[in-house]
Amino acid sequence: MQAWHSGLVRIARLLLLQARVAALSVPAAASQSGGLVAASLRGRLVSEVILLLLKCLAVLHCCRMGERRRPTITNKNNGLSPGSTGHPELCRRRCMFFAAGNCAKSSTCGHCHLPHEHRRFHLDMQLRDTLRGLDEAERLSLLLPLMSDRADSLGISTEALELLTWLEHKLASALASSWPASRVAAARATLAATSQQPLSRLAHSLRKLTFSNLLGLALRTTSSASDGRQSNEALGEALGGLVADGPVQHALERLRAQLTKPDVQARHGRPWQ
Repeated sequence: MQAWHSGLVRIARLLLLQARVAALSVPAAASQSGGLVAASLRGRLVSEVILLLLKCLAVLHCCRMGERRRPTITNKNNGLSPGSTGHPELCRRRCMFFAAGNCAKSSTCGHCHLPHEHRRFHLDMQLRDTLRGLDEAERLSLLLPLMSDRADSLGISTEALELLTWLEHKLASALASSWPASRVAAARATLAATSQQPLSRLAHSLRKLTFSNLLGLALRTTSSASDGRQSNEALGEALGGLVADGPVQHALERLRAQLTKPDVQARHGRPWQ
């Protein structure tokens, strides 16, 4: 703001200086035509200078009004929002408005206000096709161990126990409803024999995903669980309370709330937001 003001002041001073020089040179240049022509030229120059100064003042006024109307992001919790809780493993999607410096919702925003320095890992087309070929029971059987390992590595096994237990019940229900008991063992053996290499590569890639990514994939339906990008949206909807399954929503909120407790943060040795 100060740069704009000083720049406009310099421009105004240069315009005044040029006007004075031109005004002084007008009588000498127009002495042969008489004093009337000189006075007319001098008056025109002064009018142009005044008009330019008024334009400069108008620009300065607009800049000041723009600074006053720009929404601020300072608040009681330094711009942190409910969507930042659990960062970086369980936070919601990044707030693009906050990143641009103008999130009007500030401390009430439902998206994450903390930096996301690393680009999120996404599955390639072949891995998405492999994941698409799994039904719900197969997909949960693949994801649950990975989620459990991820929780162990993050030190949140105790806090994530409720959520993982619910997913285990969901897996048991999927097995009971879609696969007769007589087919479970045979199907597992066939799957292990025919698709071991693709599933191994898929599991290796899934280990690069965050806990929230894995959870998003687990919440997706079979027809849409193939895209790692969609898993982020699924998690955002789940954390936002738009999931039809009430237990998932409540388990997620309790998990995120537990991560903010001082004793939990001290035990983990990390500042969970």
